[in-house]
Amino acid sequence: MSLIETILLYFSIHILYSPHGLILFGFLPLIVSIVILIRAFWKDNLITPTVAFIISNLIFLLNTQFLPVIPFYHRPESVFFSDDFYIVNYRYFTIDFLNITYSLGVDVISFFLLLLTSLTIFLSVIASYDSIHLYQRYYYSLIFLIQFLLFQVFLSTNLFFFYVFFESILIPMFILIGIWGSRSRKIHAAYQFFFYTLVSSLFLLAALTYIGSTVGSYDYVLLFTYKFTFFEQCCLWLPFFFALAVKMPLFPFHIWLPEAHAEASTGGSMILAGILLKVGGYGIIRFLLTFLSEASYQLTPIVFAICILGTIFPALAAIRQTDLKRFVAYSSVVHMNFMTMGLFSFTKIGLTGAMITMFNHGIISCGLFAAVGVIYDRFGTRNMQELGTLASKMPLLYFFFVIMFLANIGFPGTNGFVGEFLLLIGIFNISPLALLLAGVGLYLNTVYNVLVLVKIFFGTRRNENIVREYSDLTSFEFYVCFGVTLLIFLFGIFPQPMINFFDQYDVFLDFIIFKNR
Repeated sequence: MSLIETILLYFSIHILYSPHGLILFGFLPLIVSIVILIRAFWKDNLITPTVAFIISNLIFLLNTQFLPVIPFYHRPESVFFSDDFYIVNYRYFTIDFLNITYSLGVDVISFFLLLLTSLTIFLSVIASYDSIHLYQRYYYSLIFLIQFLLFQVFLSTNLFFFYVFFESILIPMFILIGIWGSRSRKIHAAYQFFFYTLVSSLFLLAALTYIGSTVGSYDYVLLFTYKFTFFEQCCLWLPFFFALAVKMPLFPFHIWLPEAHAEASTGGSMILAGILLKVGGYGIIRFLLTFLSEASYQLTPIVFAICILGTIFPALAAIRQTDLKRFVAYSSVVHMNFMTMGLFSFTKIGLTGAMITMFNHGIISCGLFAAVGVIYDRFGTRNMQELGTLASKMPLLYFFFVIMFLANIGFPGTNGFVGEFLLLIGIFNISPLALLLAGVGLYLNTVYNVLVLVKIFFGTRRNENIVREYSDLTSFEFYVCFGVTLLIFLFGIFPQPMINFFDQYDVFLDFIIFKNR
């Protein structure tokens, strides 16, 4: 281990396990966002992308250093949902009037999503380096603000603050799409994203009000031990599921996603697909499968029916798309619906596959939207009918695009295969018929991924003037595509360490299985 790695590891342990270390880590992106906004140390916009690149890289490296210390501090033999359930669990202050405690904690599930957040932000900053020239300091300030809010969502151990940060993400994303969007409909897309997701969360707010008045606390540990009646669970389950399904999104609540992706900037699409869609899945794991587990188990057939339709209809919709970004967006909807079936399989292998799929899909979707952004920057269009013969014009992009598309369809040897294979086994153990029906959507998605790849790189283009001699990937575009490709093969060829890590140290998934036997 090098001196730098040793220092980072010591710094990580010191931060994570000091009395106020976790809150410092959680608020680090907010401090960076404010500093960039007020330009305290620099006044030239040309420096801002470099500073954002360096800081996002440092936050990502700091986050990676948590991995070696998790097994050491985790206690698999601890009582379910005691304070030992979290690696760390600190309480900071209490709002006496509402009996609300601001508390943070880290476990295996939140760690992987924190890591994915840091990686996604880092890749989006690199992808935006040469493409964002308007109001740079405001753009990067919003990027780090989103990272701060996501950190708080995954670190919070209080349902009230989870909801606050869960909803607060809408504001910077609304601005990011509305100002730095790529086309004329960006304002419409921003409003559609904002109001569509905001209205769904009002039902969640009503459920939280009932929980606060009934339980008297929003703390995770108390909620997990509180015995709701089955009727209460069903009444709470519906608004929770509706709000989280819109965020993921599940069918038929996915209408806002293709529009938001089509109009967002490359960095915005990477954040949206890479990590924001995973917040809904995180909420399902944290809440629906735990203190609302009985209702979740009984309502699983309804969820399976929704998800089966969510794999077939978005796949059919993807076939009709001519916009490359919309196609990738619909493909993400297919994967999110299939992943949700794994969550509701209530098997360890299905839950593990869902977690691995969330992580790996974030990596793959980041790479795909970065590659689509390269095409749009070069040719000013994403219309697949106007593109063609790009393989001879941009061989590097073609090479990386092929690998990302193979990972997107779950080709063996790529990281997309690992999670989906575990999902197949988990869902098959519950309902072979459900797997067969969902497999129709996966098959359609796979076939059209291949057809799109052939069309844009080898097909005949409608507009002969749209593709001329253009340069291949720039250095920063190459870094993003190469980094994503490296991770695709790393987690695809060597998946066992991640699987073993979940199997050995994740008390949370064991609790879900234990509670629903």
